[in-house]
Amino acid sequence: MSDDNASRGASLLNLPFVIAVVLLVGVAVLMGPLASHFGYRSAKKPLELRASLDSLDASRLGPYEVVHKNVLAPTVIEQLGTESYIDWVLKDTRRKPNETTYRVHLHVAYYTGGHYLAVHRPDVCMIGSGYELADAENTYLEIKTLAPERSTVPIRVCTFQRTKIFDDQQFVVPYTFFCIDEFRATEKGVRFKLNDPSYNHAFFCKVELRFMQGTAEAKYASKEESLTASADFLSYVLPILISDHWPDVAEVEQALAEEN
Repeated sequence: MSDDNASRGASLLNLPFVIAVVLLVGVAVLMGPLASHFGYRSAKKPLELRASLDSLDASRLGPYEVVHKNVLAPTVIEQLGTESYIDWVLKDTRRKPNETTYRVHLHVAYYTGGHYLAVHRPDVCMIGSGYELADAENTYLEIKTLAPERSTVPIRVCTFQRTKIFDDQQFVVPYTFFCIDEFRATEKGVRFKLNDPSYNHAFFCKVELRFMQGTAEAKYASKEESLTASADFLSYVLPILISDHWPDVAEVEQALAEEN
């Protein structure tokens, strides 16, 4: 062996290189037992809703009354990625039709199981419909009708705009996700939760709102008005979704553990 080749061989066998190789081998050997120990699954098992979303008891929504229940077209459902949804228009009976929070558009969509769950969110969908994202922020709403550990709900608030020669339309969409056992406001937050290896099952559900007048003009609520109205409306609908519709993952996982 030449002096140059010997020198290159010796440089490869220095201490950092040896340590790196040992660590890689160790990780490879331990991955199997560790994955088994922590119950890691490459794909999450699906969970059925306790009750279908369209069976939601509207009589428990306090001052809010259902005006119309939209049935989405097959092409829209295909883009949505789930047939478990409701798309309702309600009115707040405490308000007058010309108030911008008189009418609320409620959209709820449920996803579960599989290797890869697409997180559909207005930030992307509305842009695909020809709107621009004028503003977006993440905030929190206090929902006092929820248990203390869940009462601070993260919310993403998006303002969309479509500008035409004779029309300048802007509206606000507050939304949140309930993922496995907690609320998340962002796609990244949902994906992080879905990838938690301690869960065998997984689901998430999007709850999306929009507020507007009940008049022909249908002027939309501002961001501040939307957030105030969202806190009120969510105080009615979220407890129903949690108690009657969304599955209790901890309960299911515990039952599985007892069976095994």
